[in-house]
Amino acid sequence: MSFLEVGKAGLLRWILQQREMYSGVLPGLGNDDDETVVFVLTTLRDRVLVKESLVPPSLWSVLFGSVTLDQLVGVCGRDGGGNAAELAYEVLVMVCIDPVNGLMPDLERRPNPLKGNPKRIMGLMRKLRGTEIQYHRDLLLAIVNTRFSFGLSYLKEFPYNIEDDTSPSWIYAISLAADLVSSVGNGLSKELVDYQSKNLQSSDKMDLLSTVKCLFPRPFSRSIFNKGLLNTKSHVKHGALRLILDLMKFLDSLFGGVSRNSSSRYKLSLNVVSTKQEIQNYVQAFLPDPQVLISLIYPLDSCSEAHDLSLKRAACDIEYSSNSRKKLKMDTDIVVGGISSGPDIDLTSDSGGVGNAVKPDTLDDEEDLMNTMGEIWGVDLRSMGVNTLKDAESYFKSKLLDALKYYRRTLPFTLEKSFESFKDLLKNPLELTSNLQVLLLSLLAEYIEWCPENDIPIRTPPMLYKYLQPLIKLLMFSPINDARDQAYRLAMAAMFSTGAFDRNLHEIEAWFLYLPSYHKTKSPINILEVDVLESLCSTVISFLCDAVSTIGNNLFKYWNILKNYVDGLKGGKEFSPDFSPLTVCVLEKCLRVIRSKSGSYSLPKKSMILSYTCNTVKSLLQTQVDAELLSALVTADLMQRLDDDYEYDGGFPKWKPMKNLLDFLESTSCQQNCSHLSKNEKSVPPDGSLGSALGDVKGLLSSTASNEMAETYMALISSFTLGGIDDKLMNLQPRALISHDFLGVPFSLLSSVVFLDPTGILHAFKLWPVTFGAGLDLAISDLDSNSQNACPVDTSDLTFHIDSLTCNQLLDSSEADVIAFSILLKQAPFHVIFPAVMCMEGPGVSKVPKVKDLLLHKLSRSMGDSSLLHSLRLVLFWTHQIQLSYKVNPLAEIEWLLDLCVILVRRILVQLLVPEGSLDWPTNFAFCSSSYNTQEVIKIIFCHPSVLMSLSSPLGSSHRFTNVTTGNGFEVPDGLSREEFHKFSNPILNILRMALDYMWSLCNTQLCASEAQDVTNNIVEAFKGFQHKLFVIVRDRFELCIGAKDMMPLLPTLDALHFCIRFLSPFELLELVDWMFRRVEVDDLPTKKSCLSVGCSLAAGAFYALSIYFQQPIRKRAPYHYFWEISEKNMKADVFERIYKRVVEFSLSYETDGADKCLLEAVNAFYMQKHMKQETFHPLLLVMWKIVMVTPVKMLFQCVQKTNSQRAKFLYILIEMSSVHSSIFGHLFLAVVNKGLYNDNIQFGGQAFAVTLSEDHFLLLLPAALSYLSQSFRRFENLLGKSIHMLQYHFALNGDSTKLKKRLKLFKSICQQHSAARDKLMDCDSQVIDSYSLNQSLNFINRVVAMISFCKLLLFSEEACEDLKVAPAEMQSKLEKSRIRYINLLVDIWQSIVKKTYLAPPDQAGAGKTTNILLLYNHLEVFVVESILELTVKMHDGLIQLQSIAFLEQLIRHAFLYRFGDVTTMKTLRLILSQLSEGSLSCDTYLQLLLAHSQFASTLYSVCKPAGSLFKPVSSILKCLVIPSHDHHENDKNTEQLTDLSTGPLEIVRLLQILLWMT
Repeated sequence: MSFLEVGKAGLLRWILQQREMYSGVLPGLGNDDDETVVFVLTTLRDRVLVKESLVPPSLWSVLFGSVTLDQLVGVCGRDGGGNAAELAYEVLVMVCIDPVNGLMPDLERRPNPLKGNPKRIMGLMRKLRGTEIQYHRDLLLAIVNTRFSFGLSYLKEFPYNIEDDTSPSWIYAISLAADLVSSVGNGLSKELVDYQSKNLQSSDKMDLLSTVKCLFPRPFSRSIFNKGLLNTKSHVKHGALRLILDLMKFLDSLFGGVSRNSSSRYKLSLNVVSTKQEIQNYVQAFLPDPQVLISLIYPLDSCSEAHDLSLKRAACDIEYSSNSRKKLKMDTDIVVGGISSGPDIDLTSDSGGVGNAVKPDTLDDEEDLMNTMGEIWGVDLRSMGVNTLKDAESYFKSKLLDALKYYRRTLPFTLEKSFESFKDLLKNPLELTSNLQVLLLSLLAEYIEWCPENDIPIRTPPMLYKYLQPLIKLLMFSPINDARDQAYRLAMAAMFSTGAFDRNLHEIEAWFLYLPSYHKTKSPINILEVDVLESLCSTVISFLCDAVSTIGNNLFKYWNILKNYVDGLKGGKEFSPDFSPLTVCVLEKCLRVIRSKSGSYSLPKKSMILSYTCNTVKSLLQTQVDAELLSALVTADLMQRLDDDYEYDGGFPKWKPMKNLLDFLESTSCQQNCSHLSKNEKSVPPDGSLGSALGDVKGLLSSTASNEMAETYMALISSFTLGGIDDKLMNLQPRALISHDFLGVPFSLLSSVVFLDPTGILHAFKLWPVTFGAGLDLAISDLDSNSQNACPVDTSDLTFHIDSLTCNQLLDSSEADVIAFSILLKQAPFHVIFPAVMCMEGPGVSKVPKVKDLLLHKLSRSMGDSSLLHSLRLVLFWTHQIQLSYKVNPLAEIEWLLDLCVILVRRILVQLLVPEGSLDWPTNFAFCSSSYNTQEVIKIIFCHPSVLMSLSSPLGSSHRFTNVTTGNGFEVPDGLSREEFHKFSNPILNILRMALDYMWSLCNTQLCASEAQDVTNNIVEAFKGFQHKLFVIVRDRFELCIGAKDMMPLLPTLDALHFCIRFLSPFELLELVDWMFRRVEVDDLPTKKSCLSVGCSLAAGAFYALSIYFQQPIRKRAPYHYFWEISEKNMKADVFERIYKRVVEFSLSYETDGADKCLLEAVNAFYMQKHMKQETFHPLLLVMWKIVMVTPVKMLFQCVQKTNSQRAKFLYILIEMSSVHSSIFGHLFLAVVNKGLYNDNIQFGGQAFAVTLSEDHFLLLLPAALSYLSQSFRRFENLLGKSIHMLQYHFALNGDSTKLKKRLKLFKSICQQHSAARDKLMDCDSQVIDSYSLNQSLNFINRVVAMISFCKLLLFSEEACEDLKVAPAEMQSKLEKSRIRYINLLVDIWQSIVKKTYLAPPDQAGAGKTTNILLLYNHLEVFVVESILELTVKMHDGLIQLQSIAFLEQLIRHAFLYRFGDVTTMKTLRLILSQLSEGSLSCDTYLQLLLAHSQFASTLYSVCKPAGSLFKPVSSILKCLVIPSHDHHENDKNTEQLTDLSTGPLEIVRLLQILLWMT
């Protein structure tokens, strides 16, 4: 062991391989004393079982054989434990868990999967005494947690008997089995998630049914479970339930993981359904009877004396053997399962076994049972608040409900009709413990099938609405957040079960919204007694539940009532109600209650019911997309029930909520703004009721009677409801403070009553402008506080926290009014305070900017998308009211309110549609919001009257448009500046743009799931409806303008159309333009030019949208296909042609900018796509191209004669696209130029025209002229190559016509004797070629190739060689020098290219523009270097006479520098050297350059990397190379290896070979 202890870690593997040395160390470890064992295991743990030891897994597997593992297991289970046992446990965990130690398999490991030794691990697991020794149990679970398949195999042959509950080890066996099942379930879930991340099909990798069969029927069966649950011994029931719960969780994780794994694959989903049903049918026979589970629920408070006795008797039956279980790692304060022991337990005696720590004679029965249950559940029950037997029974019930939840989820058909079994649990739900509340509601939720995208229930138990009242109580009064969340969903489902709501979530929430003290997510803190609040609210809750039950029992009756109302109100309009008949039912019951004289309802209760009803109905009206129908229905219903004489009813005038509701209905039905309610109102004379109520409340300062407090507070609310505005405000301070001090949560009720009259804030602002501002400041200063009123009040005499003050202190404070008002503003929810703000008028309203901050904060605190959708509807309703009011009375304050509404809507949209934490919302539009919310937002925005009204009558447009005159020369939008035209727009269009942008971005994502596709289809349908409405508005306004002979009223609508034009279908838009053109032709109108200008502007927008579409890559065209329906059947070529021809005629006749812009956009749409070089050619482009090609010649003449910037651009694009128009323009332009020289008229179309162009006009036409000349030059370049070939043929046919002397002269003229010769030959500056575009590069390469070919023709043609034979010596010398110079120039050209470019990456199919340019230059590079090789061959005889060749050294140096390893370049160098090998050329320099190259050795090592060969000589390096065989019988792998080798290192070796041979 000393070798291992002090040796170098990296060398230990060779020492451990000496089996003779260590064959007896580990196998005999069990016979050593603790000191030796600790020394050996410590050395192994710290020196060997570490990464630095470099011991391979195979050696580990040998070292830790079965004998060694047995020895370690024995040490781990020694009596008394100690360090030796702990170290043995740690080593076993390291060896068995980590795959690198040779035992645990890891087949996913890369690059070398580890097979491990599963057989040895299973053998080890069988030998572990998991029910007796804690370390063995922990090791067993650690192995299973690492690889769950071992757990399945172990459970299949589970070695312990769980049927005999009298066995001393039964508790530990049942808890071990449960732990194993739990670990297997967790591992299985993780593996399924891993399959999902790798996009694998789980059923291909594992047999799910076989997995389940490892658990059933052995070791688990139905008889075991039923007997255990019905056993009279509590610990047996707990043990059976624990195992059942973990088994159900296992099945749930299996089904859930597989379902998630298959959610995006339809065929796989069908396969999974079949597999799931097969598993369900199999396990049903082995799971306990569900009725047995249900029977154990009642009674939930069953901790009676008799039950206590049975628990104690069960405790007496438990025997613990002194040596049944040993725990080797002990703490003095730990016993079974981590349960803290009492101070009288001696934990230091005997061997420290766990099993003997709890004896019946050392503890009382209750303590004994608590410890036993803690061991069964594996938790510290006391830390969870379970301290008594009653608590333990409650804990059992909670686990029972949890098991039933998973039972229902995994086997839903077995509990299909058992919902009624739980109805008794809902009788008094608030009496249940918090945990039971959550679990009961979770169980009930499993009986409801929910829509995956939202909280809409698809299927509910029959008549679920009967349980609405207890669900609402839990929703409002439960102190647990989870319980309230579950209760909210179930209450929604209960309302849905009536059948009165057609997937209408927002209406259901509206019925909850005005329940007294309703807070969806806020816990009711600061309540002295919950039953006070319950008593206060029970009247309204009972009223609502009674109405819901009535509508559920009489659904058809109330649907018929609603249908009759709607049929009578249609008036020729088509209405589709977006509300339920519950409104009719509630109004009926409310009026019955307030008119009742039976005494069943006191005046305060009546006022609360009336207040709730009126508030809710008003809220429904304000959250309808179109409130016209509901407003008319409520009005008709009330008028019928009140007999039109409600104002004269003796008791009725005092019911202010109803009066306010009727006034509100009147304002909406008359299409007026509700702010007219701000008229001065006289207060009702005091009758003593308010003072009496306040006195009663003050008298309760020292009272604790909950019923008296609730009744008194109800009287206070009633007095507030019945009082006048001024009366309310003057007594606001004492009421607010008293409510705040005593009831806290009901304060929201008080605030809703204060703001029930929408003029409350306005009157407060008028009465106390200073107090109003101070209270608003105080409320805003505490917006971010967690407590209700935790900020310090920084005033002269009140500088401490409000919550620290008593009621009397607040009443006596000089700042009491400010505090009271700040409390009201802060506590009032958004839906209460926002309508009150909207009714504020007067010059000072816009000077209160903090109102905006208050509202924005309340929106930011809104929890849940349903609340935000409600707020969105509410704000848009008031936006529409502002629009209507402004038409009657345009005021600047109203514009301020509109801006506030737009700000609020934008905030709501951001919160609804943008992911949390996203900063750039237009680029982060993943499918982040639920599909229901997405559809609702789009539907609301596209259908709301406020948005539709903004399309035709934006705020302020009437007085703005009257200040604009365009006369007969109306141009859109060119008649006005862009800034002026922008003034006509309105902020509501920004809301529309947000919705359109989101819609577009959403459909631009990859939507593959069927649910997402349905969402897209619904959004597209909503958008098409909006587009249709927009076009109808445009047609109506256009007709109106034609009738009025004034196009100005069309401007705001036209602005909205241009605002949305990017999203509108260009085909539909062009059809609208076609209708406009045809409509104008019907009558000879004085506004014809203006009307045609409108059509041209819209057609220009359509062509621009098409241009944007053509520029998009194919993967980003999805939204266009969705919303435009682009297809070959929908191209409508005839409309395109008609529009284009009409616009051309219009331009020729009227010469307007609108027509010119339209023509420019039409040709630009095709031109832009031509330059984008898309992968596919859209058929629509062919249609457009054919139409544009028929542009009349007269249009070209007008573009030249009467040119402007737009016509010049149009002319340039037309010339670029059409060679015919280019030729015509060329003749015309040259004629104009010649006319300027000779002062002649231009002949065009058989007529003479005097065309005079200024310098500015010539500048505008310059791009078109350059385009014409460029096309001519490109045609010349195409002829360049043909010219070279023709010259070659000429030399071949007439060789004597061009003498050698003349050829040398021509070459000299091309290649001067100075450094610029290279650039002249290249026909450019070699320093700038890397900055050329693709077209420039192509033209440059064509010219270089032509020049090289021409020079080669002059110097190396066959005729030149014949001339050389008869030429004098002087002429021969000149020719040889010219040839050498020519080769040097070629090397210079090649050098310039390789310096400026690099090799393009291989396999660049569909590569980008930059790579395409590189490929062009790479081809030129190859052409030049191959030309050098060709000329070297031709000059062979002369070159081999030279001892040094300058161009060759330059070529080799730069080849090694820039192209080392490039197979083409290296091969060319080798061939050149081979040509010169016969001569006396010295290659020492070239060989040194090669061997000294930095990449020489590494290139060869890339083929083979032998250890320790970094500094070997060349001979040794070459020995390292192994060239694959060319044997055709070898597999393809060798062929691929040879191919890779031949493209790299092999050419280097060949080059080295020729250099060594020539040296």
